[in-house]
Amino acid sequence: MNNTKFTPGPWKWNDKELLDSTNAAIIKHEDDGACGDPECCGAGSCWVEVREADKPLIAAAPDLYAAIEAFLSYLEHDDSLHTAEAGQIDEQMHAALAKARGEK
Repeated sequence: MNNTKFTPGPWKWNDKELLDSTNAAIIKHEDDGACGDPECCGAGSCWVEVREADKPLIAAAPDLYAAIEAFLSYLEHDDSLHTAEAGQIDEQMHAALAKARGEK
């Protein structure tokens, strides 16, 4: 079921970077200072601003993906949970996983 292209978790934040399980940067803030203006990104730089409140959600993304995937697998083997409401939730979970994989 797991045909993902994104970096597998767990992810964690340090002061300026989101790191994968090998401590390689997934998202990082880097400014080479080429232009000398602190308000401007220098040539070759990339500026990514992430609000503090969003960092835990971003870091939890791989775990949330895996939990949804595991629950969907469980649902496939439990007929007692097949209701109309459960069907809608099932569709939402499949759509969320597809979105995370870049399919929608």
